[in-house]
Amino acid sequence: MKPPRVTSEGTSASETKIAPRRLTRRIAVKVVPRASRDEVVGMMGDAIKVKLRAPPVEGAANAALIEVLAAHFDIRPSEIRIVQGATSRRKIVEIPATHDSRGP
Repeated sequence: MKPPRVTSEGTSASETKIAPRRLTRRIAVKVVPRASRDEVVGMMGDAIKVKLRAPPVEGAANAALIEVLAAHFDIRPSEIRIVQGATSRRKIVEIPATHDSRGP
């Protein structure tokens, strides 16, 4: 019989606690780059339409999108993740589901 594996914290692997999985919500976003200002416009079909001043070059529009959505939903930018469509105007974005969402 093998002895229990010990983790870097000095506890055995069987005693290690796993953090609960974070609840998230995925939303569809339609991005309009090179707009006159950064703003969440509202719903466009099943997606949230977001206008961005940033051009769609080298991830500038994606970074701007994360900042605009973070301000809109009052969450940290690090809590937002682009799940699908990194090079497309239509994206799927993941945000925490446990906050008080204001909606579009």
